Amino acid sequence: KNKGKESSEEDELLNKMYLLWVGGERPSTLTFQAEKLSELPRSEYIKGVLMLLLNHESALVREGAVYGCCNHLDEELKAKLSYMKNNDPSPGVRMSIGEFEEFED
Repeated sequence: KNKGKESSEEDELLNKMYLLWVGGERPSTLTFQAEKLSELPRSEYIKGVLMLLLNHESALVREGAVYGCCNHLDEELKAKLSYMKNNDPSPGVRMSIGEFEEFED
């Protein structure tokens, strides 16, 4: 029973993310939803969404995506975040990555 509820909640959040993305939603709304991705079970689909969000033009959205990664870290996401920690133009994004144990100085 519980598995179906989790799947339904996951589908709902992912559908909302898609609509926000294609609808050109405000970055503040999109970043909040990106952070919520951390609550979902690890999957390749969610990792793909996070990778897209980590490349968003808005630093606010990229920062939200960083926090969304916390339960989805694999080698590919770690490599992306490591690169961003040294190269992202936003100090806020770089600092948020530094909050992860894996990326502490």
